[in-house]
Amino acid sequence: MKKLTVQIIIHIAAWMCFLMLPFAFYPRPQGDSFFEMKSITPYFVVNTLFIIAFYYVNIYLIIPRLLNEKKFAAYSLLIFGLLVVYSCMPRIYHALFGPIFPNQPRTPARQG
Repeated sequence: MKKLTVQIIIHIAAWMCFLMLPFAFYPRPQGDSFFEMKSITPYFVVNTLFIIAFYYVNIYLIIPRLLNEKKFAAYSLLIFGLLVVYSCMPRIYHALFGPIFPNQPRTPARQG
């Protein structure tokens, strides 16, 4: 039980460090707060949850079922497909929920 608790604490600490990287390296005017609420948009939360879900699904489901069974082609295709979905995520988010940034105007659909 203690080992599981330590493992969970390590995972939470690692994710917190990973999630702080954009705030640490994003340029901001001198005197501004390190954490600005305008930086934490709903898109940032959705994107972060997608990355975390991908990590755990990959580690606990995909790798044991495909890589451990030596199904390299299936694993590569699945990871490539998830990468394509992830690269389309801004467009999907924009279509479902509106602009990624709160002050960004909603663009109308293109006419054929």
